[in-house]
Formats: sequence, C-alpha cells, structure tokens
Amino acid sequence: MENIKLNVQNIRCNGCVNSISQKLKSITGIKEVHVDIENEIVEIEGDNTLNLQEAKNVLFQLGYPEKSEKNSLYTKIKSVKSCAIGKIN
Repeated sequence: MENIKLNVQNIRCNGCVNSISQKLKSITGIKEVHVDIENEIVEIEGDNTLNLQEAKNVLFQLGYPEKSEKNSLYTKIKSVKSCAIGKIN
C-alpha cells in the first residue's frame, strides 16, 4: 500500500474536499483520499497500480495544482467551479 502526500493550491472548503475525493477515488489503484483543508494537503492511499501522474493531472484539471505549479486565474476559476459542484453533491 502506497501513501502519498501532495501539497496543492486553492482548497477552501468541504466542497473542494468532496470534488477532490470523488474524482480521485474513481482512479484505479486509489483506495482512500484524505484532504487537509487548512494545510492544502491531499493524502492518497493506494495499491501498487496507483498512477501518481494521473492523480496529479486530475487535481490540476479540477483547479488544484501542486504548490510548485503555476496557479493562473483560469486554474483558480476551475477550482471555484469544482468547489461549487462539490457543495451540490
């Protein structure tokens, strides 16, 4: 079992957590997702089939890039959209 922590940007609330968790859990190999809102950390638990790059790509597409990546206005807008969807679901 692998345990990976990613420092990301734009996490604001439980809507963000819901969107992140739902999308990441749909990826093959990911068993559990824990999100620390305050510290903007996404912790992924998975098996040996976990594709880390796929998980990072999903986070970026949702608007939650890693702290080392550029956080453009467009990315921030995507995170607001993901957050709103997470609040609805």
